[in-house]
Amino acid sequence: MKRRDASRAFCAVLGLALVSVNPAPAAPLAVVDLPSPAAAGAMAPQLSAGAAGPWLSWVEPSGASGKSLRIAQWKNGAWTPAATVVTAEDQLANWADVPGVVELADGALLAHWLREQGSGYVTELRRSRDGGGTWQALGALSSDTGTSEHGFVSHLPLAGAPQSVWMDGRGGSTALYGATIADHATAEKVLDDRVCDCCATASAMTGDGAVVVYRDRSASEVRDIGIVRFTKGAWQKATLVHADGWKIHGCPVNGPAVAARGAAVVVAWYTGANDHPRVLLARSADGGATFGEPVVIDDAVPFGRVGVALDAAGEAVVSWLARAGEAAELRLRRVSAAGRAGAPATVAALSGSRTTGIPRLLALGDRQLLVWVEPATAGSRLRAATVAPTELPSPGAP
Repeated sequence: MKRRDASRAFCAVLGLALVSVNPAPAAPLAVVDLPSPAAAGAMAPQLSAGAAGPWLSWVEPSGASGKSLRIAQWKNGAWTPAATVVTAEDQLANWADVPGVVELADGALLAHWLREQGSGYVTELRRSRDGGGTWQALGALSSDTGTSEHGFVSHLPLAGAPQSVWMDGRGGSTALYGATIADHATAEKVLDDRVCDCCATASAMTGDGAVVVYRDRSASEVRDIGIVRFTKGAWQKATLVHADGWKIHGCPVNGPAVAARGAAVVVAWYTGANDHPRVLLARSADGGATFGEPVVIDDAVPFGRVGVALDAAGEAVVSWLARAGEAAELRLRRVSAAGRAGAPATVAALSGSRTTGIPRLLALGDRQLLVWVEPATAGSRLRAATVAPTELPSPGAP
């Protein structure tokens, strides 16, 4: 299966989506719109934390057939002027596998973009030491020069030895790889030798290292959410966040999301186990080593495509695409540290098609920053907004 048309794999779960369930009503939510720094036709947004404010990246059209990876930072109450990481005609633009940028511990920026290579594609790295003004090419992330797929990247901005992880299709079965990033990728290592082909990875920094979450794939085609930790300067053995037991012969193109503060880690994900589509949230109090039983966020046949953020008090906010008749809604839900969920709230009405992409969620002080793609007749556009968690329905007392 080629990931450049990863949405085809989602047909494997369309039968589940036809189950007749009436979605729970969601209260409309007032959000504070932010001006978008992206041009018309923008897609593939991603958010990451920065010392002075969050970074937003996206892909937009350039010229007759080119595509540009662009970035901007939310700083002092406004977006900085957009900067271009790379413009290329062979840049792969995909709703599910997206490029991105991360701020490293030394203040440098590390970006990745996807370059078409034969029938597959490769991830290319670039670094900037002047806030995105100029970029140095660091070469390909994977040492494999074949024409398989190398993507779904997450970065871990660890001090001294930044790490990047990706899904690599060399050798037939897709595997999860990790590497140390200096002037190029080094110390390449297999972290899990069999993973789901086109569900995105996600990462978060913890008090003693970092975690990466992804969709695992067993020999019997069970595709539950895996986690691998980087602690004490080394990768630890991969484990499951929760054994849903979702056996499916095809990739659902629906990756997990993770957020962390100190030893607290929360993971949100979509599952169709037991022919029952749900969005779930699980919490860890030991840096991702173990997790409690998951909380149900949405069990009314959701689309998934989740995001999650965690505040200093341990309260989580989950974003996802909920089913609303034949369309979709971008919704948020608060979950207390004790595991109680408030009522869902609707941010925006959207299409459930792949043109909507994957909405992004990131903590921004005492608010949450949301970015999503809004399809339009004249071409898609990026929307950005903030919401205060206190404006969401309260989870109530334990």
